[in-house]
Amino acid sequence: MKQNSIFYREPHLEDNGIMSSLFGNPTNLGTEAWEEATVRSGWLLGIQNMLQHEAVIRFLYKYGCIDEIIQLQKDPSIFVASTASQLLASILSFSLQCSTHATLGNSSKTQLTNKVTVLHSDDWSDCICAITGHIEDFLRSDITSNVQQALKLLSKVSGTMYPVAIIFLWPKIEESIKLLLKGDLTGIGQPLAELFLNVSRSFPSEVLEPTFWELLCLLLRSMNQIEALTLASGILKLKTCPQSLRMQAVTTLFQPLNYIIAVTSVQAPEDAVLLDESSFCRVYIENRLSRKSACINLLCQILSYLWELLQMPPQTTELPFQVLMRSVITILQLCIGTAIPVTSTVVNISRHLIGCIKVQRGGMDVLGALPQWADFISVMKKRLFDVHWEIRDSILEFLGQMCFQFKGVEHFCQLIGSCGIPHLVLELLSDPESYVRASAITALGKMNYLSPNWQMLPNENSVSAMKGNILSYLLDILNKDTEGFPRRAAIKVLADWLKNSHTLSSCELENFVPVILKIGSNDLDWEVKVHTLGLAEAFIDHLASNLSISPYAVLMSNSTGSTQVKVFLQTLCEVGIFTTLFHALWDCDRPVAQKACEILIKLKTIASNADNVEVLKSNGQKPNRESFSDWLSYSNLNLQNVNDIMEILIVLDLEIQHQHLVRSSDHIESSFRSLLEDLLAAADSEDGGADCY
Repeated sequence: MKQNSIFYREPHLEDNGIMSSLFGNPTNLGTEAWEEATVRSGWLLGIQNMLQHEAVIRFLYKYGCIDEIIQLQKDPSIFVASTASQLLASILSFSLQCSTHATLGNSSKTQLTNKVTVLHSDDWSDCICAITGHIEDFLRSDITSNVQQALKLLSKVSGTMYPVAIIFLWPKIEESIKLLLKGDLTGIGQPLAELFLNVSRSFPSEVLEPTFWELLCLLLRSMNQIEALTLASGILKLKTCPQSLRMQAVTTLFQPLNYIIAVTSVQAPEDAVLLDESSFCRVYIENRLSRKSACINLLCQILSYLWELLQMPPQTTELPFQVLMRSVITILQLCIGTAIPVTSTVVNISRHLIGCIKVQRGGMDVLGALPQWADFISVMKKRLFDVHWEIRDSILEFLGQMCFQFKGVEHFCQLIGSCGIPHLVLELLSDPESYVRASAITALGKMNYLSPNWQMLPNENSVSAMKGNILSYLLDILNKDTEGFPRRAAIKVLADWLKNSHTLSSCELENFVPVILKIGSNDLDWEVKVHTLGLAEAFIDHLASNLSISPYAVLMSNSTGSTQVKVFLQTLCEVGIFTTLFHALWDCDRPVAQKACEILIKLKTIASNADNVEVLKSNGQKPNRESFSDWLSYSNLNLQNVNDIMEILIVLDLEIQHQHLVRSSDHIESSFRSLLEDLLAAADSEDGGADCY
């Protein structure tokens, strides 16, 4: 039997009371089965399936089912309550559709014209009046949950098969909506926004009355900032809406971003969307940004909305891309600690965002979705030569982050390679400020991830003093720069390239690694020396992987393994790895010596796998910092000979030495006095006592 014809093809079912016993008001029937949630749910779903003819509406009203469905909206079972609400929406929209007055023009189908004929309440059926009366009562209720229920029901009406029903209902509920907007929106702001957006999505803007858009504007101004952001994002996604409303939504969405720009800028940006000073918006934003979790959640929410909007086709009102780029760049600078702390507010925000991956990822996604990359690049180029070194420095750091993040975006790679930015960064290698030079080096290092063909070297007119390639620039800085920061940056970039094995070819490795090791190991800065050892370790791992040798591999006893080990160690000898490591092993700076010892222990494990290794007869004497060179000479050992190296590695008590290096004097006495004694011992001069005092 088909459900949609049951009242017409089998009328005796109703006459015999079968339908009333199955789908009549269960309260009147007094059945105990009604206590089961599955029975109540089945009853509702059965009515939903029968909702095909107007006779069903009359049947439901006749047997008092409408009142029971209304009551079931508050059922303790969430599933039953939701089903009841959806059923009421379907009954209401279907009843209005069935009315002979609820037609649009002369068509039998639901097609919208510029105006919709209003169905006066005098023409409504008893069923419609019962449901709308319930809605009006709940909209005017002092109980928040009742208001929420009514608003959700109306939203569901606009989402039914006959969404035009909401247009007929609107004049009836409009005054109640106005009263709600004038009161406290706590707890009802979100369902109100959902109702307005659902109605807006269902009909072209010209169909809806001007008062509808005025109420939506009022709602946007009255909501708290978080709920207003969601509503503003929804408005901007509408295909059509009044221009004034769209601009108000843009302003709302950019309020937090403009606030961040305002507190991080010495001068107010000319192109920013103005803050609504007349509202409590600024105070609310300050409060949200003052708490870490709230700050991160707010910015992630905004960035997510912006990314979604940028994925859509261009709207009538374009987003202010200049402001968007400026604000997102500022947020990312706060995340990496390069924003200029103009106020204490900026310091607090930066503390919340520093190292926050979620916000960084959201910001990068937004920048990647921007259609106006050229505008973004022009802003970057201008900032690279700002009069303030802090800005030059922060832009260079940000540029490096961008290049690494978008290394897989072909359009971005091509744009960077052709826009002239690499030329500008090369010029900044000679910036008078060492921090800027260091950041320029790091940025160049990140740029090399983009593509092997990105490099646009300067011509003779632009930077005549610079010749060769970037590798030679880095070697020159490592060898000649008088400040530690640029030298550290240069060796870190070289080590990073070597670890990733994407920039330097085998030929370049053999040619430049010995030079880098020689320069870096003789540097006066201990951090440069540590990073030089990191480069040496990267070279060792790279070579070991090519020879299928692992520093942590199990012992190899076959002749093939022994031969591989000797070839491997001989290559390290020729490059100068062991000269660098043993020089660093006795370094006065503990981190340098510790790093060298750790690498040598790995190599000792490999060397022990070779056959025919003779242990040197040292008569129990072990070399130290002062005696190592003499010990090598006395024992006739050469750091360029692989057999000698294997003997030295096995003889030295590297494990014992490492234990001493990882312990400081605090294991003997942890006090301010012991710290001062350490300082005096390191100073090795009489003047040090006055400094400690």
